[in-house]
Amino acid sequence: MTNPFEPPRANLDLKRTEPGSLPKAVAVGVLIDVGGTLAVGIAASLIYGAILGARGLSEDAIARAFEELDPWSTFGLLTSFLGMLVSAFAGYHWARIANRRTYLAPGILAMISCAFGAALSGGLYSQVEMLILSALTVIAILGCASFHVRKMG
Repeated sequence: MTNPFEPPRANLDLKRTEPGSLPKAVAVGVLIDVGGTLAVGIAASLIYGAILGARGLSEDAIARAFEELDPWSTFGLLTSFLGMLVSAFAGYHWARIANRRTYLAPGILAMISCAFGAALSGGLYSQVEMLILSALTVIAILGCASFHVRKMG
């Protein structure tokens, strides 16, 4: 005999199997990727500017440091790494929202992300550097999206 005062048991192992909305995945993924990357870049620039100011550099020297910023400097590599982390996070969430067994949705995000990166770089990188950074972005997005795709079975 069952206990009438016991709550019913729920099947917690149910997985969402129907595909999600690609337009919603596009909107959320781009918002996370582009917005997050810009926010991280602005925050890192503010911190870097504050560090340079604390070292006693004048405003003109700080402005020159940002104008002559080397993408392969410690700060350039750090901001690129942080941007790739945001892209990886966006790739996973894009795949989760789209909920498909293919890499179509994260592939679209990778394409949009690389296009935004090229447009917003302002010619800071050479073509070879841009190709390397774009390839790393694609690897980050598709790599983290693969966690969700593999989880789907």
